[in-house]
Amino acid sequence: MRPSRSTSSPRCVNSTRIWSPAKPGDSQAIWLKMGVAIASVHLTDDPSTDAVLQNITAQHGSDRRAPEALNQIAWACRNLKQYNKALTIYQYAVNNWPEKDRVAFSQHGIVICQLGLGNPQEADAALDVLLQKFGKDKNASKMVLWAANGYSDAGEVQRASRVFELVVQNYPDTPEAVDAQAALAITSVQTEDTARIEPAIQALLAKFPPSETKARGLHNVANTIGWKLFGYAVDGHGSRTCLHRLTSACSPLPITLR
Repeated sequence: MRPSRSTSSPRCVNSTRIWSPAKPGDSQAIWLKMGVAIASVHLTDDPSTDAVLQNITAQHGSDRRAPEALNQIAWACRNLKQYNKALTIYQYAVNNWPEKDRVAFSQHGIVICQLGLGNPQEADAALDVLLQKFGKDKNASKMVLWAANGYSDAGEVQRASRVFELVVQNYPDTPEAVDAQAALAITSVQTEDTARIEPAIQALLAKFPPSETKARGLHNVANTIGWKLFGYAVDGHGSRTCLHRLTSACSPLPITLR
């Protein structure tokens, strides 16, 4: 027998059918509701999104996975540039579950949302919280590097450089430190900061042992210098020298660069 037709909104019907049967004790309930909320975000169905969010916080607040569920919903909002809504969700997780796993990602999300909203000073404050409260999180080096990339994407080049430097200083033995040092070299080339190019490249060459991450970083720096060299390089001779040295330095590393 076919179900009778309903005159209610299809979006609301779909949401109700999916998550109403899920019980709070069901291990999959929180993920089902998260999926419904993400779908509602993409449908721009704010009432359904808010209803599911309220359900998750009310029925699953004690679940260790609750912050991750909210993070994924906030990321969907952020991906659609709904920064204010994403910011509210991230802030709820940080305020209500500060000790739970994955809340550090919520704090990182706050940094990115503030950048998306054009508030670099507020992003700086959020980054300070990330470093102070979550600086020893197992994923901290990744999150701080992502924050630096966020500043760079927002056109905040000087701020991005400072955050890349923080990654190198605070997490020197991680692959993220290598990526950050390469980013510092690339940024100095792109901004034609001739005083910083040589020290940044020297640090990349000398500080880190051979690795795939280092090889990729050197390759990216060399490519950036190459574009400057054949475009509008300020110091063509210096660029050629750096490009030659970088290409030579890549040879003993464990991957082939193309």
